[in-house]
Amino acid sequence: MKKLSILLLALLLPMMSLAQSAEESYKKGKYYYDKRDYKAAAEWYQIAAKKGNVDAQTNLGVMFQEGKGVPQDNTQAVKWFQKAANKGKADAQLFLGYMYKNGNGVSRDYSKAIKWIQKAANQGDVDAQFLLGFMYEMGEGVRKDYMKAFEWYQKASNQGDADAQYHLGTIYAGGDALIHNYSKAFEWWQKSAKQGNADAQRSLGLLYEYGEGVPQDYSKAEEWYQKAANQGDEKAKNYLSKLQMMEENKKKTLDEFASSFKQVAEDLFKRGKEYYDKKDYKNAFEWFLKAAHLGDVGAQTFLGLMYEYGEGVPKDYTKAVEWFQKAANQGHVPAQNNLGLMYQFGKGVPQDNTQAAYWLEKAARQGDWVVEQNYARLQKTMEEDERSHDSSTSSLMESVVDCLEKGKEYYDKNDYKNAFEWFLKAANQGNAVAQLFLGFMYEKGEAVQINYSKAVEWYQKAANQGNAVAQLFLGFMYEYGEGMPKDYSKAYEWYQKAARKESADAQYQLGSLYYNGRGVAKDYTKAVEWIQKAANQGLASAQLHLGSMYYNGEGFSQNKSKAVEWFVKAASQGNVGAQVYLGSIYYNGDGITQNYNKSFEWFQKAANQGDVTAQVYVGSMYQEGKGVSQNYSKAIEWYLNAANQGDVGGQYNLGLLYAKGEGVSKDYTKAVEWFQKAASQGLADAQTDLGLMYEKGNGVPQDYSKAVEWYQKAAKQGYDRAKNYLSNLQKKIAEGNR
Repeated sequence: MKKLSILLLALLLPMMSLAQSAEESYKKGKYYYDKRDYKAAAEWYQIAAKKGNVDAQTNLGVMFQEGKGVPQDNTQAVKWFQKAANKGKADAQLFLGYMYKNGNGVSRDYSKAIKWIQKAANQGDVDAQFLLGFMYEMGEGVRKDYMKAFEWYQKASNQGDADAQYHLGTIYAGGDALIHNYSKAFEWWQKSAKQGNADAQRSLGLLYEYGEGVPQDYSKAEEWYQKAANQGDEKAKNYLSKLQMMEENKKKTLDEFASSFKQVAEDLFKRGKEYYDKKDYKNAFEWFLKAAHLGDVGAQTFLGLMYEYGEGVPKDYTKAVEWFQKAANQGHVPAQNNLGLMYQFGKGVPQDNTQAAYWLEKAARQGDWVVEQNYARLQKTMEEDERSHDSSTSSLMESVVDCLEKGKEYYDKNDYKNAFEWFLKAANQGNAVAQLFLGFMYEKGEAVQINYSKAVEWYQKAANQGNAVAQLFLGFMYEYGEGMPKDYSKAYEWYQKAARKESADAQYQLGSLYYNGRGVAKDYTKAVEWIQKAANQGLASAQLHLGSMYYNGEGFSQNKSKAVEWFVKAASQGNVGAQVYLGSIYYNGDGITQNYNKSFEWFQKAANQGDVTAQVYVGSMYQEGKGVSQNYSKAIEWYLNAANQGDVGGQYNLGLLYAKGEGVSKDYTKAVEWFQKAASQGLADAQTDLGLMYEKGNGVPQDYSKAVEWYQKAAKQGYDRAKNYLSNLQKKIAEGNR
């Protein structure tokens, strides 16, 4: 037995020595690799690899793949990856899978690629799990299988991989009934977004904007869009611009709704009056009704008279009182007089001298002698109950008109607390404008906590009275699911009501529903019809959209001249999107004669409003002297404006100026600083030039490893300049190590 033990020990000692030798060789290889002595590293890795060390075999494969310390040779890379992969090394299995997937060093073979990537994934390699999920999602080398993609993304996501988390969220957001879950999409996109994934940040913005999986919150949507836009995400920039435009338009609509409808209402009233004077009461009634719905007091009063005397409609005192009341609430003297008389004689309302006195007195205070006589006659008939009359009139509520005016006065001063109190008094007496303001204050949280349900309640009251702006806002609430479940059909219904009253904003929203196929079948012809109506009324956002439809040939044949015509209309009103469109069209001569002067003019207007794309263009035009005298100081000023907002174009161009010493003293440190900012956001140009700075040691200590790292990032995006620099540097490194 003792002899047998000695024999076994004699056999084991050489094997232990071999293993120890392989480990020591690997450690020496790693030591030299970390010192960037790739030639020595490769030599020691080869010794360890030949002795069977899997880590050395894997690393040696990478060095052959990248040409570090050895001539670049994919065949050799495959050989060493294969050896390590056969022994179960997950990294090597993944690398081998990549080689088969891309046909590097071997013939492309997706079945073998999947086989090796899956082996690595089964061992928990997060990169392999993500890659496997991606291949199943895209059907790359395998049949598309979202459930398998879901399974592998889930595994990688649980390990914290940001890309996998984004893709997992996307499957939840767009999956079938078995998987579809916006709350889950939100959960995974949020994890990914917090790690800086721009796609996830943009997707979170969409969820917040449309209230999918989370309560709708425009400020949160804007916040996430901004984060993605700061990384150069163009879709996020567009979404952010549209959201900000929508909010601005909504606010502007409320602040200026009276003036925006005034001219239209007056024109409608005039047409009604022409028919009335000709005793064509049928047509007169139709035109008065349109004007009255827009709040025209003259039209409302005439409708009251026509119902009172049965002109063009059956006589109806109740309807007459209803229309007199609407105009009287807006301070219209004839309506107040007529309403007072209806109360005095009990027409359409119970006879009530107190209410009659209230309205006749309000009208008389405005100096109408006929009304003063009516009021005086009423006072004589009320002598017997003078004391009662005095008591009653003193207890009357303050005038609806006074309450509304005081509310507006406080609102304009941003004293929302007092504004809310006065609007509430007027709203409780049925004033639609006050009800509209209350709805808006609840929606925006002015003087009260944000409460979408309350906002909807007040908008509904005003909308039911025919207030076009309230109908528009109610449509917004249904479209975006604020205070109620999202309902595009309901949104369509309310937009249509307001659109028929010539609300340009409602016409545009209606057109947008047709354009996107929300609540109705997608129909570019209908979309054009409604967007055109809004554009003809001067709504800038509609003009921009109509221009883009002409530009892209949506709804009619492509016509870039027409597109420019509408862009000019919108841009002349200060619409940033249209100004940028025009700047770009004139710059590139796209469909029109190239004109740098006009391009600069429009870009300048947009840049002055803070648009980063325009600011970069203005900077470049100053730098190159296109459309304006060359001025490097101005170029730097505009690049800096964009760069400080996180724009990669501004950051990169600043880096170039500092690197070349154009307009500033050459400063490689500053150049590196700006290249780094843009490169970190994924700009391939910046990544390439940052790599060049590391390669040459300009502004930073020379560091080939860092240079390779940045070249590889840009090369992975398909950037040819980076590929060339990377190849040349790897050859230089290989030659230096020989």
